[in-house]
Amino acid sequence: MLKRSLTAVTLCLVISSALQASFFVPSGLEAGDTFQLVFVTHNLRDTTLTDIAGYNTFVQNEALTNAALTGADATQVYTAIASTKFVNAKTNANVYGPVYNMAG
Repeated sequence: MLKRSLTAVTLCLVISSALQASFFVPSGLEAGDTFQLVFVTHNLRDTTLTDIAGYNTFVQNEALTNAALTGADATQVYTAIASTKFVNAKTNANVYGPVYNMAG
């Protein structure tokens, strides 16, 4: 049986304001700027879920383990750049502004 890993697609986005500087804020932004962060999860997850919410929960839990992603504000919401039969990645992880890769 072929086992697939979600490593390549469990990248996450968050919409944030540069005013909330308790977590990573890319250089060059000013107070009130909207931006998104993308990161690769530390842990792996299989690709057997049919409900996108399971993948979103996985990446949200991964983000909560990294203070650079949440800082003092654990209400930041991260979603998976992932697709299921009923939800595509573009819809699930909609881009609303500049996207910054946490890996550089």
